[in-house]
Amino acid sequence: LVERATIIQSRLDEENANLAKKTSTFSRNRDHADKETEEEYERYCQAAMFRIQIIDDRLKRHEKQALQKYEEMDARLRADPRMRAIHSTY
Repeated sequence: LVERATIIQSRLDEENANLAKKTSTFSRNRDHADKETEEEYERYCQAAMFRIQIIDDRLKRHEKQALQKYEEMDARLRADPRMRAIHSTY
């Protein structure tokens, strides 16, 4: 579960970095940009923001599901008679 969260987070970081890089490049060259370049940049930003939103939603969903899975596992362990000795000491 942790590894999956790490993968999703790295994809989110990568998309954000790519958007920041593209924005920085466009800002530096804005004076020399023609209408087509501006439209291309806007399309890229819209697509990037869409991807970022999807990845962010996936990360949030994964975190929520991971918490549920951990709670279910904890409940199963606490209910297991073999584990009662461990839990009764705490």
